[in-house]
Amino acid sequence: EHTFVASVFGSGICLLFAVTSSDTFLTLAGVFAMGICAGSVYVLGFTLLHENVEEQLRGRVFSALYTLVRFCLLLSITVGGFLSDGFNWLFDVLFDNEVTVGSWAMALPGVRGALWMASSFMLIASVLAWISLRVPQKKPS
Repeated sequence: EHTFVASVFGSGICLLFAVTSSDTFLTLAGVFAMGICAGSVYVLGFTLLHENVEEQLRGRVFSALYTLVRFCLLLSITVGGFLSDGFNWLFDVLFDNEVTVGSWAMALPGVRGALWMASSFMLIASVLAWISLRVPQKKPS
């Protein structure tokens, strides 16, 4: 259970690192590490569901999970472009699409903002998973 939470948190941190980095090698390393964490989240999530869901409900829970995963994939493809355009407009208004501190500069395209938001969702999900796994579970007697 703790490995699941650590993997979700690691996925969020790796995505945040990959998006923030401007170096291609560091970005690839971050995406590779995120893939490792995301793969373990997928496997561990299904394992935890299999262990903790009653046999009578297991089929319904897994079908609902598959439906939600597919719906979220469709939603991300649909909303991602609009979100990226919105962040691009916001960064253009606020920062002229670039942040400069001394000689250091970082471009701020809208895609970067959308992926920052995605990584923050992953980090929030890891905190929520950690909280839900800390709550004492009632054992059937």
